[in-house]
Amino acid sequence: MTTPDEEPVVIDQREKTRSALPFLAAFAVALVVLVAVVVLKATRPAERNVTDSDKMATAVRLYADAWNSADPAKLAAATCAGFDPARSPLAAVAGNPAQPAAAGKKIDLVRLADPSIDGDRGKVTVTESVDGKETTGTWALTRSDGVWRVCD
Repeated sequence: MTTPDEEPVVIDQREKTRSALPFLAAFAVALVVLVAVVVLKATRPAERNVTDSDKMATAVRLYADAWNSADPAKLAAATCAGFDPARSPLAAVAGNPAQPAAAGKKIDLVRLADPSIDGDRGKVTVTESVDGKETTGTWALTRSDGVWRVCD
């Protein structure tokens, strides 16, 4: 209780005015980041970030997939013009190059290493596994119309 001599203590219970400035600043930063991402995406598409080595690796994988599926159209798309199936990089290890799936041997790519490029020709060291047996060989590739294909 207060006595008449004491002054009452005044407590200000009103909330102070809050500012929207921090929220507006955060929104502005997020907007700048979003605009930067959109601009970079438009000026530097992901396709440009793929190297020739990556494209060669893709060509090797497409060829192995075509070999495993025994699809003549896929094999033709994965190989260069004038490709001789008897000289295929997989012919010696997997069986009949004219009927790859008929040989019953599935090719598993284990490792691709040491890609080298000289103009429109390239080589890559490929380790493949057939029936659990690994073999390593150098595959030749050729670039035509901007696409790498397996050659003999």
